[in-house]
Amino acid sequence: MLYRYLGCIGYLLSMIPNFTFFVIPTSFLQLSKIEQTSLLLNSITLTISIIGIIGLLIAGIAWILLGKFRNDKLLICNGVLMITLVILSGVLMIYLFLTTFKYTTIEVKPENVIESGYLMNLVNLIILSVLITSIFFTWYIIHIISHFRASSVTGVKMFKYAGITHILIIIVSVIFVILITYFALSMLYTIKIPHVTGFEISLYRLPIQFISLIGILTISILVLNIISIIAYILSAIAFLSIKD
Repeated sequence: MLYRYLGCIGYLLSMIPNFTFFVIPTSFLQLSKIEQTSLLLNSITLTISIIGIIGLLIAGIAWILLGKFRNDKLLICNGVLMITLVILSGVLMIYLFLTTFKYTTIEVKPENVIESGYLMNLVNLIILSVLITSIFFTWYIIHIISHFRASSVTGVKMFKYAGITHILIIIVSVIFVILITYFALSMLYTIKIPHVTGFEISLYRLPIQFISLIGILTISILVLNIISIIAYILSAIAFLSIKD
C-alpha cells in the first residue's frame, strides 16, 4: 500500500508551484531594492519548481504502483506519461540554459545564423516544445480518465470528485481564453482603427480595455490556481483513502 502515501505526498508537493502566484506579489511588497527582489524571486521560483517536479515524479510512481496492484494498464500509462513529462521538461530546461549560455559568448548575425548553429538550436527547441505540448495534452486527458477508472476499481469516490475538478480546470481555461482573446482583439481594434471608433473615443477606451485585460489575466490565473490546488488536494485525499 506504499502507493497510498506516495500519491498523497506527490500531489501535495505538486500543488506547491500554484502558490507562486500568491508568494511573488508579497515579496515585491517586502523588498525595495531591485537586486534583492530579483534574487529572492529567482530563489523562490527555482525552489518551488524543483518541489513541484519531485511531486509529479512521486505521483507518477504512485499511479504506476496502483496500476500494477490493480492490474490496470490505463493507470500505469498515466504514471508513465507523468514521469515522461517531467523528464522531457527537465531536458527542455537544461537545453534552454545551455543554449542561452552558449549565445551569450557568441555574436549571432544574419549572415552567420546557420554557421553558428542558432537556427538548428531554434528548430530543435520548437520540436521539443511541440513534443512536450502534445504529450501534455494526451497525458491530461488520460489523467482525468484515470481518476474515474481509479474510482471504479478502488471504490473511492474522491477520485471521481478530483476528476470532475480537473475537467472544471479545462472548462474555466477555455472561458478565460475566450475572454482574454476578446479583450486583446478589442484593444487591437481600438489601436489600429481609430478612424472607426473616433480618436477621442479611442483614447478613452484604450486604458479601460488595457485595465480590463490585465484584470481578466489576473483573475484567470488566480481562479485556475485555486481550482488546481483543490484538484490536487482531492487527488491526495483519494490516494490516502484507498483500502485493500
